[in-house]
Amino acid sequence: MNLPSDKLLNLYRKFDKQTSGWCYQNIETMSKNFDQSGKHLENKIGMLIFDEMKIKEGLVWSAETNKLLGFTDIETAEGDEIATNIIQFFFKSLFSDFAYPCAYLAVKNLTGAQVYYAFWEGIYLLHRFGFTILLSICDGASENRNFIKSCAESFPGYPKAQHLCINPVNGGPIFFMSDPPHLIKKLRNNIHSSGHKECHKRTVKLEGKEIIWEHFVSVFKRECKRVLPITKLNADAIYLNNFSKMRVNLAVHTLSNAVAKEMEENENEVTKATQKYIKVSSRIFEILNSEEPVKEETDPE
Repeated sequence: MNLPSDKLLNLYRKFDKQTSGWCYQNIETMSKNFDQSGKHLENKIGMLIFDEMKIKEGLVWSAETNKLLGFTDIETAEGDEIATNIIQFFFKSLFSDFAYPCAYLAVKNLTGAQVYYAFWEGIYLLHRFGFTILLSICDGASENRNFIKSCAESFPGYPKAQHLCINPVNGGPIFFMSDPPHLIKKLRNNIHSSGHKECHKRTVKLEGKEIIWEHFVSVFKRECKRVLPITKLNADAIYLNNFSKMRVNLAVHTLSNAVAKEMEENENEVTKATQKYIKVSSRIFEILNSEEPVKEETDPE
């Protein structure tokens, strides 16, 4: 990654002195930035996006605050511990381009309960400054799934609905969804586990026909024999490891219409169900990744 000069990076670092945790001063700055943008109040309705990342463990002395940095912001059963991860919260308006990184918290061995505590603390604080959260987006990590489940149980109101809950601050709904890149990887991984070899955990079927990973392997083997490939499948996309599973582009290339068309031209009957799975998955990703909003049910598919 090409970074700016040290001088410019230092200016960026000093531009906004955010502190860890949900802080009144940080959200006050966020609110002032919104007011200065001149946007209509409806643009304060938005989504709260959060994600977790690994950090290097250790303690650092801050000369500015005269404090040790590196401890967790959410207290654990063992008390203060050295953080191993950061969970970042980001606000994005649903009706404009206004966005702001509103908080980050240092954590260790993140749990659903910790996500729950941090999320609702942020909801209450954002509400004090007039920001309304209608949607929350995160990946499908186990702690996030547990968090969403606990929200549905803690704030009931929509029977049997696991994708939303009541916002106790204003009585409106908060919807939960996985981020599109994570969804496309999950869809690919689901089929990567389907097949007849020892490494496969299941055999997925649709309308009596199999959806198995061997269908994609066959496409790749035919591609290797072509002078001009007609898909973007490569060895990394077929022979997955822990690193390649994280690459969104490989999942997109696998579940692409070009792959479905190649199957139709060579193994049409055997791969009917796999072709349908690919086409639906590809269309879902296109819709979720599009900059065009869905305004009504009659919008073209």
